[in-house]
Amino acid sequence: MPASRQTPRAWCLGGLAVALVATAACWLRHLPGPGGLLGHDWSYFLPRLLAGEYHASVSGLLDTPWFTPAFGAGLPLAAHPASAWHALPQALSIPLGPLAAAQATLLCAVAIAYLGAWLCARDLLGLGPRAALVAGLACALDAFLPSRMVVGHLGFHTQALAPLLAWMLLHPGRRHAACVLGAALAAAAIVFGGNVYGAPAIALVVAGIAAMAAWRGADWRVFLLRSAGALCLALCLCAEKLHLAAAFVEHAPRDQYGLPLCGDIVQSTLLLLRVLAIGPDMDLVASWVSGGPKLARHEWEFALGPAVVLGALLGLARVRRPAASPAVAACAAACLALALVAPLALTTESAWLRQGSLTKDASTLFRAWAAYGPLCALGCAACVDRMEATRPRAAWMVVALATVGWAWWSSSAPRELDYDPTRVLVAHARLADEPAPRIARVDWLVDAQGRPGLPLGRDDALAQGVSQLLPYEPLFGYRLERYPLHGLAPGFALETEGGVLRLRDPSSWIDPEVSGRPAGGRLRVDEVAQADRFANWEPVDWPRSDAWRRAEWIARAGWICALALAVVALAGARRTVKAA
Repeated sequence: MPASRQTPRAWCLGGLAVALVATAACWLRHLPGPGGLLGHDWSYFLPRLLAGEYHASVSGLLDTPWFTPAFGAGLPLAAHPASAWHALPQALSIPLGPLAAAQATLLCAVAIAYLGAWLCARDLLGLGPRAALVAGLACALDAFLPSRMVVGHLGFHTQALAPLLAWMLLHPGRRHAACVLGAALAAAAIVFGGNVYGAPAIALVVAGIAAMAAWRGADWRVFLLRSAGALCLALCLCAEKLHLAAAFVEHAPRDQYGLPLCGDIVQSTLLLLRVLAIGPDMDLVASWVSGGPKLARHEWEFALGPAVVLGALLGLARVRRPAASPAVAACAAACLALALVAPLALTTESAWLRQGSLTKDASTLFRAWAAYGPLCALGCAACVDRMEATRPRAAWMVVALATVGWAWWSSSAPRELDYDPTRVLVAHARLADEPAPRIARVDWLVDAQGRPGLPLGRDDALAQGVSQLLPYEPLFGYRLERYPLHGLAPGFALETEGGVLRLRDPSSWIDPEVSGRPAGGRLRVDEVAQADRFANWEPVDWPRSDAWRRAEWIARAGWICALALAVVALAGARRTVKAA
């Protein structure tokens, strides 16, 4: 291989190794932390990964567990918008176990973020290998993703796909079928990975990178055509999941808390600069953010470090003259401005935000600030690339070392680790020698006075064959304020009580009319055979509405189209190889 091609690859692989080692040293010490404890939201995701393992061990991987008996006497599993059944963590948890899957997922996400930023810097912005290394490190070591993984926000692992998605939509080559297919699969992975709150930030990252690339001469028409094709294909691939998730959310409204927002745009901007350059300042948050529940420290971890933020600001101030036509350059500048201002607008006091149908149910919109990580990383890399003409060895090295050092500093802040995953990990190990325990009882935990409580880790009871009647399910409210019991009380799962069983018909959460009962309604005595299969993790043919069946067929058509695109892409690649 020519030395000119070896050198960039060596820079890329060297930076990737640094990113992975730094992440392992900085963040895996909290996953788990001292005493084997994890962040509190792992008490939600680890039992659900175990439930997926139980289902796969009985029904196989090809049967999708849209519902599970393991929680709340019957709730959506893969049909839940935050489910990871069709995602990397679930695939890894079956051979490795839930905890090792979480660790491997973090490292995989860091690698994807690094490579995506590297490719964007090299292929889209035309930066040198040193500047691309800076872009990759700054994007991969952004505190947002690892801090979320430490606290247990598993769905955010697909946030790492944003730069790679932009690269596929903007790649200057002519392999359009491969680019559309890759972008559609990446977008589908975001949905299947349960990244509900991160999708707006990903869209802003893609728009911002497209604006940078168009400013430097990228063909915006190719971007628009690929984006349209990839979006249509991704919506088809996810049609069934999107339909079921939207239907469940419709029957589980959560608009009682209010929306935390900054008082004005100045406060939003200053707070943003503070958390990007240094890290969370809870005193500023307490003074400037109001209108909803108090947000914990992990909601403010977006730190990139002062070197990256300063480099991004300098890169924005000293931007090169556009290579595109004046009209295209003006549109690109407007698009980049929108990508940079939109997250601030989404977090500033507004009656429209508080009353909007898409925003009033959200617990926070500050997660849109995750868009600044990849954009600042590429902006800083562009600044470093310009500085190399005068100081070829100093600029990139200073920023790279500062980024690694700031990752260590950010990760050293105190962590609230209070969930003990021992029962879930023991249950995973036992699954190698014993069958999955069927759900035999529906129960809740009580305090010293005999009152039902909501202790952390209560969902772990599935390992003993118990469905926690008061599960950890934030869609019903943090204290289950909107959670219907329908007269359910502890007892045997298949025990008759007033003509109904203690297990719910979980399809009623999706379509009460078709199931013939209210949302969360219980199975009848004449449905005991179906309930028995459900409790034993076996496939169940739940009633399906016409809308569900249409979504199912759309998804099948989408996968057929994806296969056809893959064939076209492979054929094109073979022709290219033969021509070379």
